[in-house]
Amino acid sequence: MTERWRLSNFRIGDGAIEFDIDSDAPAELPDEPDPTPTHPSLPDGYDRDPAVGFSMLLSAMNEHGLDPIGVQGHGQQIVDAMNETWPGWDVYRSPSDAPVVPGFGSLDVTINSGKGGWQFRPDGATPYRRDR
Repeated sequence: MTERWRLSNFRIGDGAIEFDIDSDAPAELPDEPDPTPTHPSLPDGYDRDPAVGFSMLLSAMNEHGLDPIGVQGHGQQIVDAMNETWPGWDVYRSPSDAPVVPGFGSLDVTINSGKGGWQFRPDGATPYRRDR
């Protein structure tokens, strides 16, 4: 089948020619990219290697613009950022406001009450429970 075009609504002025174009060709929609999560899966060692956990924590805090001083007393913000950045990590907040992470339990994630930056140090106060 031959494609047909129809030109209409000609306008001439200011050194330009304008017109509308209609075609009987089927509209081609651009392919939409597959949505890809920022972090598609949990990295190996997320539940046993503190270096991996620390890297994940840092990426989550940076991605959400959180700083160690600003989150003091706002543990849920840390937990939410960790879970949003790394779906499936299943971090939750302890009664003492610390993130509780699989394989590590509750963590102290700030140094000297937020004066020195981030850390990833299990504090032993709350063990991780999948059945909470």
